[in-house]
Amino acid sequence: VAGLQDRVIQWYGGAVHMDFKPSTPAANAYSPVPAELLPPLYLAFNTRLLGDSGKVHSPVRARFAEGDPVIVGGMHRLADMTDEALRSLQTMDYAKLSDLMDENFATRRSMYGDAAVGERNIEMIETARMHGLAAKFTGSGGACICLKRPQ
Repeated sequence: VAGLQDRVIQWYGGAVHMDFKPSTPAANAYSPVPAELLPPLYLAFNTRLLGDSGKVHSPVRARFAEGDPVIVGGMHRLADMTDEALRSLQTMDYAKLSDLMDENFATRRSMYGDAAVGERNIEMIETARMHGLAAKFTGSGGACICLKRPQ
């Protein structure tokens, strides 16, 4: 089962900067990221981790609607990270991009909790990091995208 952001990526056929700020006109919410801006990336996945992401996202969506500061603050930080990541790609600052990828996972983990993130997903990210890679989920879990940290 794919969510809305999965469908956006499929439609555009590559990396997309998504801007959901209320001040952004809907027609400008999605901006393709030119492939030539992307550094070499690695994908890791575990087919045993497939599941229904709605079960994971529904409680977080409810907490957001209730004004939970951890969720609201986390969502704002994730939004800011997308802008920072785009700037990092545009300037080829892959050290900053690596830091943002790791922060993205840490932010999502703090918002969702280890039980929702899952032990095997956490192990996948930690394994990538042990090998000098920055890592974050590609979506709700089961797969992560990795970037070799610059020396």
